[in-house]
Amino acid sequence: MKKWITVLALGAALTSGVSAQTPAPTPAPAQDAAAKEQAAIQGAWQVTSMNGQNPAEQGGDIVLAFNGNKYQVMINGTIDESGTFTLDPAKKPMSFDLTILEGNDAGKQQMGIIEIKGDIVQGLLGTPGSTVRPADFNSNDGAVLFVAKKVK
Repeated sequence: MKKWITVLALGAALTSGVSAQTPAPTPAPAQDAAAKEQAAIQGAWQVTSMNGQNPAEQGGDIVLAFNGNKYQVMINGTIDESGTFTLDPAKKPMSFDLTILEGNDAGKQQMGIIEIKGDIVQGLLGTPGSTVRPADFNSNDGAVLFVAKKVK
């Protein structure tokens, strides 16, 4: 009996020693890409074009703010909408989905696509509550096309 206990204890010690020396797994490329895009979108973005028009010329100063996985839409300094977002860079174009928690469309999902190139972001968001994602940046089926520049 003591022999089995010794064998089990030795086996457990060897197993724990081996697993302690095993290097941590490296993140998968998809995880790296998602983390890179998540980092790239962080901060405040001034909307320069909304459906081809300059919001400032229409009397609206629109800023999009991203912090972690949360977003806010501010119009003339007041929060108009907020919620959470997800990005999936494995999709081409990259998917950009909002879960609206506060605002006129609270409780709805909004599916879209997005492209981040340095200090410029371009996105196309479908109608809140729709289950159809815009296929490309030329879609206009009730979608909102925006371009924004990173605020420095």
